[in-house]
Amino acid sequence: MLFKRRQRLTLTERVRLLLWPSCGFDRSVRYAGKRLMRLNASPHKIAVGCAVGVFASITPLVGVQMVMAGALAFVLRGSLAAAMLATWVGNPLSWPVIWGVTYAVGRFMIGNPGPAEAAALPHPGSGLWPILYPMLLGSIPVGLASAAVSYGLVARGVAAMRGEGGASGSWLRRAVQPDWRLW
Repeated sequence: MLFKRRQRLTLTERVRLLLWPSCGFDRSVRYAGKRLMRLNASPHKIAVGCAVGVFASITPLVGVQMVMAGALAFVLRGSLAAAMLATWVGNPLSWPVIWGVTYAVGRFMIGNPGPAEAAALPHPGSGLWPILYPMLLGSIPVGLASAAVSYGLVARGVAAMRGEGGASGSWLRRAVQPDWRLW
Protein backbone atom coordinates (compact mmCIF):
# COMPACT_ATOMS: atom_id res chain seq x y z
CA MET A 1 0.00 0.00 0.00
CA LEU A 2 1.04 3.54 -0.61
CA PHE A 3 0.51 5.16 2.82
CA LYS A 4 1.11 2.25 5.19
CA ARG A 5 3.99 2.07 7.66
CA ARG A 6 6.86 -0.28 6.97
CA GLN A 7 6.77 -1.52 10.53
CA ARG A 8 3.48 -1.72 12.37
CA LEU A 9 3.18 0.23 15.62
CA THR A 10 2.97 -1.69 18.85
CA LEU A 11 0.04 -1.21 21.18
CA THR A 12 2.05 0.95 23.60
CA GLU A 13 3.24 3.19 20.73
CA ARG A 14 -0.37 3.62 19.55
CA VAL A 15 -1.54 4.58 23.04
CA ARG A 16 1.35 7.06 23.42
CA LEU A 17 0.54 8.67 20.05
CA LEU A 18 -3.12 8.87 21.04
CA LEU A 19 -2.29 10.69 24.28
CA TRP A 20 0.59 12.81 22.93
CA PRO A 21 0.90 13.29 19.12
CA SER A 22 4.39 13.00 17.64
CA CYS A 23 4.26 16.57 16.30
CA GLY A 24 2.77 17.91 19.53
CA PHE A 25 -0.47 19.76 20.11
CA ASP A 26 0.88 23.04 18.73
CA ARG A 27 0.52 21.80 15.17
CA SER A 28 -3.09 20.75 15.77
CA VAL A 29 -3.97 24.13 17.29
CA ARG A 30 -2.34 26.02 14.39
CA TYR A 31 -4.16 23.79 11.90
CA ALA A 32 -7.53 24.47 13.55
CA GLY A 33 -6.81 28.23 13.49
CA LYS A 34 -5.94 28.13 9.79
CA ARG A 35 -9.08 26.13 9.04
CA LEU A 36 -11.10 28.73 10.91
CA MET A 37 -9.57 31.60 8.93
CA ARG A 38 -10.09 29.82 5.61
CA LEU A 39 -13.79 29.11 6.08
CA ASN A 40 -15.91 30.28 3.18
CA ALA A 41 -18.06 32.73 5.16
CA SER A 42 -18.06 36.35 6.22
CA PRO A 43 -16.06 37.39 9.29
CA HIS A 44 -19.36 38.10 11.08
CA LYS A 45 -20.70 34.63 10.37
CA ILE A 46 -17.47 32.96 11.51
CA ALA A 47 -17.37 35.11 14.65
CA VAL A 48 -21.00 34.29 15.50
CA GLY A 49 -20.22 30.59 15.09
CA CYS A 50 -17.19 30.87 17.37
CA ALA A 51 -19.10 32.86 19.97
CA VAL A 52 -21.89 30.27 20.01
CA GLY A 53 -19.37 27.44 20.31
CA VAL A 54 -17.58 29.13 23.19
CA PHE A 55 -20.89 29.80 24.95
CA ALA A 56 -21.93 26.16 24.57
CA SER A 57 -18.56 24.90 25.82
CA ILE A 58 -18.90 26.93 29.04
CA THR A 59 -22.05 25.04 30.06
CA PRO A 60 -21.59 21.96 32.26
CA LEU A 61 -23.67 19.81 29.89
CA VAL A 62 -20.78 17.80 28.45
CA GLY A 63 -22.69 15.45 26.18
CA VAL A 64 -24.84 18.17 24.66
CA GLN A 65 -22.32 20.95 23.94
CA MET A 66 -21.86 20.30 20.21
CA VAL A 67 -25.58 19.79 19.64
CA MET A 68 -26.31 23.03 21.51
CA ALA A 69 -23.64 24.90 19.53
CA GLY A 70 -24.98 23.58 16.23
CA ALA A 71 -28.57 24.51 17.07
CA LEU A 72 -27.60 28.01 18.24
CA ALA A 73 -25.41 28.54 15.17
CA PHE A 74 -28.33 27.53 12.95
CA VAL A 75 -30.76 29.85 14.75
CA LEU A 76 -28.32 32.80 14.79
CA ARG A 77 -27.13 32.09 11.22
CA GLY A 78 -23.53 31.57 12.27
CA SER A 79 -20.97 29.22 10.78
CA LEU A 80 -21.65 25.66 11.87
CA ALA A 81 -18.02 24.61 11.30
CA ALA A 82 -16.74 27.52 13.42
CA ALA A 83 -19.19 26.60 16.18
CA MET A 84 -17.97 23.00 16.20
CA LEU A 85 -14.32 24.08 16.31
CA ALA A 86 -14.99 26.57 19.11
CA THR A 87 -16.62 23.96 21.35
CA TRP A 88 -13.12 22.62 21.92
CA VAL A 89 -12.50 25.57 24.22
CA GLY A 90 -14.12 23.31 26.78
CA ASN A 91 -11.83 20.29 27.00
CA PRO A 92 -10.68 18.03 29.83
CA LEU A 93 -7.80 20.41 30.59
CA SER A 94 -9.97 23.52 30.87
CA TRP A 95 -13.10 22.00 32.46
CA PRO A 96 -11.88 22.26 36.06
CA VAL A 97 -11.28 26.00 35.66
CA ILE A 98 -14.51 26.60 33.75
CA TRP A 99 -16.61 24.56 36.16
CA GLY A 100 -15.03 26.17 39.19
CA VAL A 101 -15.74 29.66 37.87
CA THR A 102 -19.30 28.85 36.82
CA TYR A 103 -19.99 27.19 40.18
CA ALA A 104 -18.64 30.22 42.09
CA VAL A 105 -20.63 32.68 39.95
CA GLY A 106 -23.75 30.53 40.30
CA ARG A 107 -23.43 30.38 44.09
CA PHE A 108 -22.97 34.15 44.12
CA MET A 109 -26.12 34.60 42.00
CA ILE A 110 -28.11 32.32 44.29
CA GLY A 111 -27.02 34.25 47.34
CA ASN A 112 -24.45 32.13 49.16
CA PRO A 113 -21.08 33.31 47.83
CA GLY A 114 -18.95 31.49 50.39
CA PRO A 115 -16.75 28.53 49.52
CA ALA A 116 -18.36 25.14 49.10
CA GLU A 117 -18.28 23.09 52.27
CA ALA A 118 -17.50 19.40 52.13
CA ALA A 119 -20.73 18.63 54.00
CA ALA A 120 -22.77 20.52 51.40
CA LEU A 121 -21.62 18.25 48.58
CA PRO A 122 -24.24 15.66 47.68
CA HIS A 123 -23.84 12.00 48.43
CA PRO A 124 -23.57 9.73 45.39
CA GLY A 125 -27.18 8.61 45.70
CA SER A 126 -28.73 12.06 46.23
CA GLY A 127 -28.28 13.37 42.68
CA LEU A 128 -26.24 16.13 41.12
CA TRP A 129 -28.83 18.91 41.17
CA PRO A 130 -27.33 20.80 44.17
CA ILE A 131 -24.06 21.12 42.20
CA LEU A 132 -25.49 21.34 38.67
CA TYR A 133 -28.00 24.13 39.41
CA PRO A 134 -25.40 26.75 40.45
CA MET A 135 -23.16 25.67 37.56
CA LEU A 136 -25.98 26.05 35.02
CA LEU A 137 -26.98 29.40 36.47
CA GLY A 138 -23.37 30.64 36.58
CA SER A 139 -22.62 29.44 33.07
CA ILE A 140 -25.03 31.98 31.56
CA PRO A 141 -23.16 35.20 32.47
CA VAL A 142 -19.73 33.57 32.16
CA GLY A 143 -20.68 32.09 28.79
CA LEU A 144 -22.13 35.38 27.52
CA ALA A 145 -19.00 37.30 28.55
CA SER A 146 -16.74 34.66 26.97
CA ALA A 147 -18.84 34.67 23.80
CA ALA A 148 -18.66 38.47 23.54
CA VAL A 149 -14.86 38.42 23.89
CA SER A 150 -14.63 35.57 21.39
CA TYR A 151 -16.84 37.38 18.88
CA GLY A 152 -14.74 40.55 19.03
CA LEU A 153 -11.41 38.74 18.74
CA VAL A 154 -12.47 36.39 15.94
CA ALA A 155 -14.30 39.04 13.89
CA ARG A 156 -11.30 41.37 14.05
CA GLY A 157 -8.81 38.56 13.45
CA VAL A 158 -10.58 37.08 10.42
CA ALA A 159 -11.17 40.51 8.87
CA ALA A 160 -7.53 41.46 9.42
CA MET A 161 -6.20 38.18 8.05
CA ARG A 162 -8.30 38.53 4.92
CA GLY A 163 -7.36 42.16 4.41
CA GLU A 164 -10.87 43.37 5.09
CA GLY A 165 -11.79 45.97 7.64
CA GLY A 166 -11.04 49.18 5.80
CA ALA A 167 -7.81 50.22 7.51
CA SER A 168 -4.69 50.35 5.37
CA GLY A 169 -1.53 48.45 6.20
CA SER A 170 -0.79 44.86 7.02
CA TRP A 171 -2.82 42.89 9.53
CA LEU A 172 0.29 42.45 11.64
CA ARG A 173 0.84 46.19 12.06
CA ARG A 174 -2.80 46.62 13.06
CA ALA A 175 -2.51 43.74 15.52
CA VAL A 176 0.61 45.19 17.12
CA GLN A 177 -0.77 48.75 17.27
CA PRO A 178 -4.52 48.28 17.75
CA ASP A 179 -6.97 51.09 17.90
CA TRP A 180 -9.25 50.88 20.91
CA ARG A 181 -12.49 50.66 18.94
CA LEU A 182 -13.91 47.17 18.65
CA TRP A 183 -14.88 47.52 14.98
